[in-house]
Amino acid sequence: FSQGAIMALESIKAEPGLASRVIAFNGRYASLPETASTATTIHLIHGGEDPVIDLAHAVAAQEALISAGG
Repeated sequence: FSQGAIMALESIKAEPGLASRVIAFNGRYASLPETASTATTIHLIHGGEDPVIDLAHAVAAQEALISAGG
């Protein structure tokens, strides 16, 4: 669920290497990451018709992680 995804994404941003893998369902970063750790594999899974958190947040996160070297 989205709140759990937000907490997991923010946790690994604050503490790189905290988890080796994060699977985030329909979540988002509170603020997009400026760096990316290769110590954690991130799976962003998001439905295109989510009425709570827009898919654009997952796309923006993917783009930010790729541009940061993740």
